[in-house]
Amino acid sequence: MSVDLDRETQRLVEEELRSGHFHDAAALVGAAVRHFLVTREDLGSTREEIDAMIAKAINSLERGGGVDGEEFFEELEKEERQLQRQRA
Repeated sequence: MSVDLDRETQRLVEEELRSGHFHDAAALVGAAVRHFLVTREDLGSTREEIDAMIAKAINSLERGGGVDGEEFFEELEKEERQLQRQRA
């Protein structure tokens, strides 16, 4: 599968890869998709509702809001471990 990314998304992926949290883009995208699916399931939201939440978050980031990247990925990894335990 091939995916075209806009410049900003590509920059974010490259930045995250440089941070060393993921070995390659496929691992990052896989983690992001799993996180999206877990979030959607946890929130019980439709795609449109999630898109609206994402837009709100982007607006917050543009105004200087946000979260620490390391904390975010620690939480993401924690959620992944929980999912793996649930599936076992």
